[in-house]
Amino acid sequence: MVPTNESFDAAYDLGEWRELAKKAQWDSLQAYGDLLTRVVPDGWPRRLADLNVRYYEELLKGTQSLTDEWLDAVERVMPARPSDRTSRAEGPRRVPMSLHARVGETAKGSISLQNKERVETEISFLASELTSNDGATIRPSITVLPDRFSLGPLEERVVVIEVVLEPDLFPPGKLFRGAVAVRGYDNLELSLTVWSDE
Repeated sequence: MVPTNESFDAAYDLGEWRELAKKAQWDSLQAYGDLLTRVVPDGWPRRLADLNVRYYEELLKGTQSLTDEWLDAVERVMPARPSDRTSRAEGPRRVPMSLHARVGETAKGSISLQNKERVETEISFLASELTSNDGATIRPSITVLPDRFSLGPLEERVVVIEVVLEPDLFPPGKLFRGAVAVRGYDNLELSLTVWSDE
């Protein structure tokens, strides 16, 4: 609730609400996954717990997608103050991406980037290590295609993320999480969840 002695900047508050809600939801899912890792024994109970986390991850992505569509529609009919929103934003804007395929194959996902500014921007990517629910850290081959490019004003480009699911790194049923930072694009970070199918 907004105090009566403060003005209400609807465009900023909607944008802030969207990012804070997403961060809180993904933080909660991560904490839930970490809790299951600590209390669920190895074997089929652990695999069942990982499936449960995957289910909620997909559900959360769908919910956030619908929320984004609704908020985009609202923001289109309200005055925007991008300079205020940019200066007040905290932390990266996270977009979830699930990558999975059979063991030994390449898991792929894609995202479309659009330059909404009137100046050209240079885009590049930085991938983190991946960490499993039990704390194991790996550095697999993560490829971004293209890995560096210029995006002109109002230009759009599709980027593909690929991870080779090497058998010794990705045993079936084990979830790994990491991130790909998108440099030069609105403080964007792709939150990766990677696993090999049974």
